[in-house]
Amino acid sequence: MEIFQNRRAVTQTQTIALVAILIVAVTAAGYYISQKASTPTDTELGVSLLSQTSCEENQTCYLVSVDCEGLALREAEIRVYHNPDSKGGVIFVSGAWGRSWYGGGGENSIQTVNVMQDEGYETYEIRWLGERGWGTDNFGQGFKKLSCGFAKLVQWIVTNVANNPENVGATGHSGGANEIAYGLALHELENILDVVVLTGGPARSNLIDLCNIEGWPGVKELVDYVMGWLDNGNYCQTGQFPEEIEHALQAESIVSPLTNETRDYHYPNTQVVFVEGELDVVTNNGRIFYDTITSEKSWFVLTGVGHGIPNDSSGSTTIQEMLLDGLEGQ
Repeated sequence: MEIFQNRRAVTQTQTIALVAILIVAVTAAGYYISQKASTPTDTELGVSLLSQTSCEENQTCYLVSVDCEGLALREAEIRVYHNPDSKGGVIFVSGAWGRSWYGGGGENSIQTVNVMQDEGYETYEIRWLGERGWGTDNFGQGFKKLSCGFAKLVQWIVTNVANNPENVGATGHSGGANEIAYGLALHELENILDVVVLTGGPARSNLIDLCNIEGWPGVKELVDYVMGWLDNGNYCQTGQFPEEIEHALQAESIVSPLTNETRDYHYPNTQVVFVEGELDVVTNNGRIFYDTITSEKSWFVLTGVGHGIPNDSSGSTTIQEMLLDGLEGQ
């Protein structure tokens, strides 16, 4: 009887141990599954990786397609400088249709990218493909809808590429400043970006003001294409705004006066820095967005500088300092 009791005790102990192991295993599996489920897939993000290749200067180029808001598919390329010991990362966005590398704009803009790499940060340069970049095959879809593309790319970068996604900044010039601004106002990018440096705008803070600026035919043609007015009124190019056209421009601006338009202008997690040129015709448009923001922000105007801020020595130096200040303060 004593032997039986001892064997039973051993059997109970073994059973308890086995159950404990099973519980741990199931719990671990459940945790793993929940963690996997909490990480968005490429499909959920709306970004599909088409190819991955080595490109110049020990960087990797990712070719992706972007699907959002029911728009025609768009393609973009992301040039990434990887650093496994990264202190963080910086997203770079160029102007106009976004078809060029930020670091391809001149010696000073290249220097800004290189400085961030030398300081221990990864860099992610975005360029859109197609004749009209981020607007390709999407005539008349409006700025708000089209802005989803950049937001999707930012989400994809921090989810799939960044080695240190907890410390990420971005800088964009002219059209790139617009992309970042729409991302903050409409797509909650303040939950991802710790610091943003906007240069040369964002001019689309007020689209009516933009269309009334003297000159800038290419920019006005861009507005007419995005709004569906190219060769169909050319309202931005002609500066003629019937009531419905004025309303449409107000609705699509980064800062909208319309009560039925929802925007977010409070970014408690993000430092927003404006670096503008004294001689730039869109500095006043940038000020509209600056004045509307209700959280931490900084405003710099460079004496004697026009629109080409990233390629000006004082401009590139200020951009570098503001990015480093924002990222190293995290």
